[in-house]
Amino acid sequence: MKTISILIFAWSILLGWTGSAFAQNESNGFSITPFLKEINVFKDQKEEDFFLEIENNSNLPADVKLSVTDFGSMNETGGILFLDYGKEMNSKYSLAPWIELEKNPFLLEAGGKKSIAVKVINADSLSPGGRYGVILANFESISPEKNGRNNAIGDIKLNSKITSLVFLRKEGGAAYNLQLEKKEKEISLFSLPDSIRLYFENKGNIHLSARGLVSISDPFGREVLRGIINNESRIILPESSKAFPVDLKQNLAAFIPGKYRLSVQYRYDGKDDFDIDEEYFLFFPPESTAILTIILVAASGIIFRWRWKRKNNCG
Repeated sequence: MKTISILIFAWSILLGWTGSAFAQNESNGFSITPFLKEINVFKDQKEEDFFLEIENNSNLPADVKLSVTDFGSMNETGGILFLDYGKEMNSKYSLAPWIELEKNPFLLEAGGKKSIAVKVINADSLSPGGRYGVILANFESISPEKNGRNNAIGDIKLNSKITSLVFLRKEGGAAYNLQLEKKEKEISLFSLPDSIRLYFENKGNIHLSARGLVSISDPFGREVLRGIINNESRIILPESSKAFPVDLKQNLAAFIPGKYRLSVQYRYDGKDDFDIDEEYFLFFPPESTAILTIILVAASGIIFRWRWKRKNNCG
């Protein structure tokens, strides 16, 4: 299940765009794996090592240069903004200064593959909590330029960039704190929402993934609508907020007029119990309200007519 969540999250990042950089692990025949590497280190651990697999599936050799940077934000769709570490990102979540790469730069032949050792140094200056970095691989290859008769007339320089994300969790001081900031919904006296937008804030120092359930219940406690929070397993970085749209599916027919309850039960991955946010609102289903109105009008007419006849008979 954890592997599936990581794959889903990685795909959501692939689809994200911030206007500055686009995270991807394959481009123009070049690829890098893993796309997302999660690391757990303990306080007394000196370092953590892993390998990147870089592959050239093109028909040209390429000069490969690796660099390390940070990403400073993730937008609502999971897109990431790459930064030169220390400039815009809060330095306490930077990982780039503690990542070391070997064999850089190097030549990768066409059809070739190379494993690159990556070392994360667990220095005292690396404080507990979440740390986030990006390994950028820049590929430069030369392609002969040809004219209409297929004769070489020069060279074309081709450039491609791909990325690998590194998420580190250092034990010994991780703070978890997920808060529901606000709810956006369209509710009126005569209509229920088909979706709701939840805004969560991560007030801790480590990345979190929100989980939970949204439900709407009628005056008798019957659950008429239900939705799952964060089916895509998107994450919230420390000290940042993210919006989660939740589609509501009908569970039972809502035909009873009166006071309805909107309930949001949420938690983060790793927490057993749920926090609950509730609010109440009035809802009058149009069909049953119309029928009830007709019944009341008819009953009022019958009572009025009965009283009128009784008054005349007494007179």
